[in-house]
Amino acid sequence: MSRTQKPPVADFFASPTSGTAPLKVLFTDNSTGEPTFWIWDFGDGINSKHALNATHTFTEPGKYNVNLIVTNENGSSTKIIPEHITVFK
Repeated sequence: MSRTQKPPVADFFASPTSGTAPLKVLFTDNSTGEPTFWIWDFGDGINSKHALNATHTFTEPGKYNVNLIVTNENGSSTKIIPEHITVFK
C-alpha cells in the first residue's frame, strides 16, 4: 500500500536571532510534508543546500532576511522571514 505524499510546507526556527559579530546561528527545519531537499539562503550571499538543519556564522553587522525552500516529489514551499537575524558590531 502506497501513501500519497503532500507538498511540503516550509517552516524553521533560528537560535539565537541576534548578537554580536561573529554570530553563530543554528537553523532548525520544522517543515511538514516530509521534504527531501532543502535550500537555505542566509541573506548574506551564502546558501546551504541539502541540509535539513544548518549552522551559519554571520561575520558582518546588519539585518538579514532568511529564506528556506523545501521540496519533495509533490511540490515545494518557501518561507522567508525578513530581518530575522540582527548582528551587532
